[in-house]
Amino acid sequence: DFFMHFLDASEEELMKPMEEISVGRVQHFLSMSIQLTENQRDGEIEHSVALSQQDDSQLVPRMLKCRFSSESLVAYLDSLYGGIANQEARTPSRQPYGCATRDTGFDLFALDFALVPFPTSLVLSRHSM
Repeated sequence: DFFMHFLDASEEELMKPMEEISVGRVQHFLSMSIQLTENQRDGEIEHSVALSQQDDSQLVPRMLKCRFSSESLVAYLDSLYGGIANQEARTPSRQPYGCATRDTGFDLFALDFALVPFPTSLVLSRHSM
């Protein structure tokens, strides 16, 4: 749910070319989306149950950071496996593979976990990412 709130709030900012994006503003949208979602979830839980159990699955805004990659996923895969030259466009942005375009925030956006909780950390470590 928080990701849908985030995409709605940050759509205008992420559609800009990378040079014009305010990373602080995008991080603010991400933090606010997490807080809104958690507040909605807390409102749905009965207070007596919430007081008797402590929920460790709560997503804390400082756990997630936004960052922007130096190249898009399509460009990265092209560099690994080679682009398809002189064929019709097959990417979601309707650009041929390997075509040089200005990357937007949507192309370069990534989520960075500051702390991955156990047992997820066994699979998703910084080294494996």
